[in-house]
Amino acid sequence: MEALFRPLNITRVDAVISSLSLTWMEDHTRFAVLSQITRCLSDHAVFTQYQYLHVCAIPPWCNRLGISSFDGRTFLRRYFRAVSTETVLWNLPPAVVYTCGLKSELTLAP
Repeated sequence: MEALFRPLNITRVDAVISSLSLTWMEDHTRFAVLSQITRCLSDHAVFTQYQYLHVCAIPPWCNRLGISSFDGRTFLRRYFRAVSTETVLWNLPPAVVYTCGLKSELTLAP
């Protein structure tokens, strides 16, 4: 992300919205993505991550293939002090929306 922002003289951003499939990424890729994102966020920025429900539920047989279940909230807490979760069933497909902040409280505009 820094490489994208550098030519524009942008050092920090106030919001990042992602629908990357963190569930299916390898651990090292997932960590690299979130490290890049958090380095670009301003102190009061908000990070929003969408995870589709059908992707969140990994059947047990996938463990034999090296694919383990992924807890998005626990993972995001490694990077953010505030993580709220909302399930949006009316979305097609239904999704879990994580809203995260670097500070201990999220302050969202009305």
